Amino acid sequence: MVKGLLYFILLTLPTTVLGQSTVPGIKLLVKSKPEGVWLRWAPTDPTVWQLANKHGYRIERFALLPDGNLENPTGVAMTPTPVRPANQSELIALATSVPEAEALSEILYGTESMSGARAPILNQRAESENKFGVALLICDLSRETARAAGLFFVDQTAEKGRRYIYRVKLNFELKGFSIEPGIAVHTHGPEEPLPRHTELKGDFRDRTAALSWPTLLDKGIYTAYHIERSISGGPYERMTDLPYVHMSEKPGNETAFFVDSLRENGVEHAYRIAGVTPFGEVGPFSNEAKGRGRESLVGFLVLREIEIRENRIAFLEWEFPQPAERLIGGFRMARSPDAEGPYEDIGALLNPTVRKGMDEPKTNNSFYIVRALDNAGNELTRSFPFLAHLEDNIPPVAPAGVRATISSKGRVTIQWEQNQESDLQGYRVFRSNSANEEVVEVTRSLLSTSEFADSVELVQLNRKIYYRIAAVDQNFNVSDYSDWVWVLRPDVIPPAKPVIVSTRMADGGIRLDCTPSASIDVAVYQLVRHTIDDSVRVVLKQWPVTRQDFGFEDKQLELGKTYRFQLIAKDSAGNSASDLSGELLYETGVRPAVGELAYNVDREKKEISLKWNSSAGAVKTLVYRRINDGKFTLYQTLAGTATAFSDRQLAINNTYSYRLQLVFKSGVKSEISKVVTATY
Repeated sequence: MVKGLLYFILLTLPTTVLGQSTVPGIKLLVKSKPEGVWLRWAPTDPTVWQLANKHGYRIERFALLPDGNLENPTGVAMTPTPVRPANQSELIALATSVPEAEALSEILYGTESMSGARAPILNQRAESENKFGVALLICDLSRETARAAGLFFVDQTAEKGRRYIYRVKLNFELKGFSIEPGIAVHTHGPEEPLPRHTELKGDFRDRTAALSWPTLLDKGIYTAYHIERSISGGPYERMTDLPYVHMSEKPGNETAFFVDSLRENGVEHAYRIAGVTPFGEVGPFSNEAKGRGRESLVGFLVLREIEIRENRIAFLEWEFPQPAERLIGGFRMARSPDAEGPYEDIGALLNPTVRKGMDEPKTNNSFYIVRALDNAGNELTRSFPFLAHLEDNIPPVAPAGVRATISSKGRVTIQWEQNQESDLQGYRVFRSNSANEEVVEVTRSLLSTSEFADSVELVQLNRKIYYRIAAVDQNFNVSDYSDWVWVLRPDVIPPAKPVIVSTRMADGGIRLDCTPSASIDVAVYQLVRHTIDDSVRVVLKQWPVTRQDFGFEDKQLELGKTYRFQLIAKDSAGNSASDLSGELLYETGVRPAVGELAYNVDREKKEISLKWNSSAGAVKTLVYRRINDGKFTLYQTLAGTATAFSDRQLAINNTYSYRLQLVFKSGVKSEISKVVTATY
């Protein structure tokens, strides 16, 4: 038994559900049983396995409260000492009842316990990774072996209804080498039954039966499978001493396969499978897959000839060996518009002695096959396809209802009504820049649908694009062109820009002389003023293209500010072009005098007070004074924001006259104000 086990394992390495990982660490599975919680774990790396065999595993349990918090953050150690593999003498004793234990002893402790006939087998597979894969696999197949390998434990103190976190970690820490512990969260409750396979299928052929079943939902549940067979309704018997392990070199393969050789055809064989878990449990049996082997008839059935009469009827003639007629229930003809199928059966089941048949093809090109069936209607073999061709010189009708739209980005969508001919193969689309020019095909292959998308350049002199459609049947007869359909290219070309010919200072403003755009599709003009200092943009005028006077004066300007003018031409599609003047400083060199200068004589305070309105932008206010008939002289310099002044340097019986002048940041001065005279 052990010798057979070793041969089986060495031929199937590497495999194990628990051991499949690329991260060094430990994987853990748990499940509830009547006697407690079963824990089954495995290292994911040969190095971790070797360290664990030497130092052992530590098992910890953490109880969770209903609110999800830990009852005891430090947890509970489940064993007083680390869990390690059994020693060699214990494994040899266990091997009397558990054959897999002998193989585990050979792996862990060498070949002393092996007979000479078996020693060369493991000596050829002495590498650490092979030993690691062997050990994990046999532990998957035997719970007692897993316990002896230090990979199985039963928590008998777990309380029903409680939720626990189990952690299995290596009882060893190596600096710079991180090993992830195995962690599982589990609520201890009733034992969940193992799932039953219901999709076992069998493909029965000449002395072979190929079994297949899905394994996607088996991951983490079943590691291997027992396969049993029943012949002619007899009892089921296991086909191998050891469970079958599904392996595939293709990643993501989720279907298991097993092929059995049959002693003879025509005898009913039934199969069933039962999964084996990493805990060593065997699940319920699957559904049955039944069938009989049958002699291969591949190549026996040959469709030799198809004769077309009256260009509408196909006469079929085939060959089949007369001695093989006893193996079939009859023939069935089938037809398809494509050599690859799918094929539709035609007519009734024909007697095994019949070698001819007839049909009226539905299309000009039809492919035929002849199938040999058994009495249950199952296909035993089929002929190669044979083409039946009817002459066809009649083209399809021209496509109708053609319509087209174009997007702003130049994507043209063309649609038309679907032709009704049964032998229609597809459509061809043609394009032209004029209804009087030769068309150019824009389809690279025949279209199977009545819709086509095209992309066109938008910057073209020709605004219109014309399209026509033609239909093609299976015999490449081409229809007449459809009626023309055209679309108008979106206008993305801006008009020629208008020109600001000259700018000059005018009486109280700036004069602009301009010329209009040369484009004929201009719809409207717009004159915009930009203030450089504060980025203010003002639309001064907007007028239709019919106006021919292109001279403008802007008198709503502030002295000392810099401006630019923009003349914009817009077409009906919203495209625009513009001309921008240079920067223009509006400055006369003179500012208006202060207004509303008033005075008041107060003899009690011995002063003459002046008041006036402030002027924005002034940085200084100059006060000039004259006494009696003397000359005006600069008397005081005030801030530009000042609006009042009091003169206390007075002598009685004198006449005082005053004038004001403002000074601005650029150095420009205002006009001198009017004279105000006061007698003191």
